[in-house]
Amino acid sequence: MTKPFSPRELAARVKAILKRATQGRAPVARHGAITLDRKAHSCRVGDEGFGQTATEFTLPAELLQAAGQVWTRAQQIHALRGASSPVSDRTLDSHLPNLRRKLAEAGSADAAETLLGVGIRLKAEG
Repeated sequence: MTKPFSPRELAARVKAILKRATQGRAPVARHGAITLDRKAHSCRVGDEGFGQTATEFTLPAELLQAAGQVWTRAQQIHALRGASSPVSDRTLDSHLPNLRRKLAEAGSADAAETLLGVGIRLKAEG
């Protein structure tokens, strides 16, 4: 965008980009007993809800988006980076165990499986 520009035009362009970025993502995603509501920023296992940090919310949100597919470490880091500060492997090493513990406490201990040397994925429903 070249100068001079209208603030209305800038606002319209930002709105269009944000609209495109959120297309294709359902506000409520489900996989087995796990339900994730993006608008309410909540994650539930059955009737049991649990609190999570923004990072811990992003991980299952992205996993549910690609349920059944392997999600590599590079993809996880890219999803967490967003517009915030840099994310390292150590960030994942601290948040994934916390998320697994919270899922286990809510009754879904084996929802995510790690494929050594490959990545993580949600187990098939059933």
